[in-house]
Formats: sequence, structure tokens, C-alpha cells
Amino acid sequence: MLQIKNLTKVFPDGTVALRDVSFEVQDGEFLAIIGLSGSGKSTLLRCINRLIDPTSGTILWDGVDVTAANSAELRQIRRQIGMIFQHFNLVRRSSVMTNVLAGRLGYVHPFWSLIGRFSADDRRRAVAALERVGIEDKADNRADQLSGGQQQRVGIARALMQEPRCSWPTSRWPASTPCSPTPSCATLNSSTSKTASCAACTSWTSSTAMPPGLSG
Repeated sequence: MLQIKNLTKVFPDGTVALRDVSFEVQDGEFLAIIGLSGSGKSTLLRCINRLIDPTSGTILWDGVDVTAANSAELRQIRRQIGMIFQHFNLVRRSSVMTNVLAGRLGYVHPFWSLIGRFSADDRRRAVAALERVGIEDKADNRADQLSGGQQQRVGIARALMQEPRCSWPTSRWPASTPCSPTPSCATLNSSTSKTASCAACTSWTSSTAMPPGLSG
């Protein structure tokens, strides 16, 4: 279970991205975080796995205080959280297979990760992940040779390689866009009982309330 308690993030320039955010996500639950671009959705997700540090508040992952975790503990926590970034964060000159294998970095010895050495089992997992997202035929292609939608699928396959208990896709696309990661992550969520969350950018009207704690 994921628990967020009174989470606040204030950037050095004084911008308040998050203010006293609290919620819980049970195992197997799918949570959608929806708001305008710049409302704090991605900041919230980056705080959860400590890509950035919150200003105050507590993040508990199965009872473990993520906000107080040291570097070794954080490595163990992060490999349980699959991030699918809105800008893909792929190594564009590397092959699709190499990018997908990067999802196993939290499980291999740091020395072997530096020289890109992965086991045969890891490579079989990577092929299976690519098959699951429908681009197994692109395994040897460079990432920068793919379309935007195909690169997004590489990001999903990389997250699957982590065998995450929690998946955090972030997206700028509206929920109606066909290439949105939401359907794939919802399928993953229902088939594996993993916690999943999707941050999607939508249009808000004057009568629509912003999620509590996210900036307007």
C-alpha cells in the first residue's frame, strides 16, 4: 500500500507545486491523477520515488518511510516502482533492446550494469516485454528510428522489466488519445494486481475542482 501524508513541495524560487497532499492507494487499485499542465502531477510522482525531495510530509510504501530512506534503501524501493516518462527518457542512439534491458539495472550488480552485461534470462524477459507491447520486431532498431508512439511502448516495456509493484505513467495526452499509456497500464493493473497510477493532462472548466493540494 502507498500512503501519502501531508506532502508539500516548494521549489527554491518560491513556487508551491504541492500543498498538504494526502491520499492512499491500496494494492491492486488504479488511480488517475488528473489536472492542467503545471498543476503538480509530475512533481507528485517524482516526489514519491524521490527523483526530487519533498519539502515536507511523509511517503510510506508498505510501511517503509520513503522520505527517510538512505541510498541503498532507495535503490530497493525504486526498482519496485515503474516510471513511464512523458518524454520517454530513452537513450536515443542505443537499440530498443538495450533501452528495455535498462529496466533491470536495479537487479544487477553496479559493475555489470556499467558494461551493459545482462543474463540470458533478462534478455528473454526483454523479448517478452516487447512482445507484450507489440514491437518485438523493433528490438534491434535504434530508439531514434521509432515513431513517438513506438518510443512510448519502449518506455512501457522498460517499466515492465522492473516487475514493478507500482507503475507511474506520466502523460501529456488527453485520455481519448489512442497512444495514451492508460489502457496498457490498466490492463497491467488488472492482470497482475499491481498498484498503478496515471497522470494525464485534461481540460478543466471553471466548474471543475482541482485535485486537493495540486496547484491551480
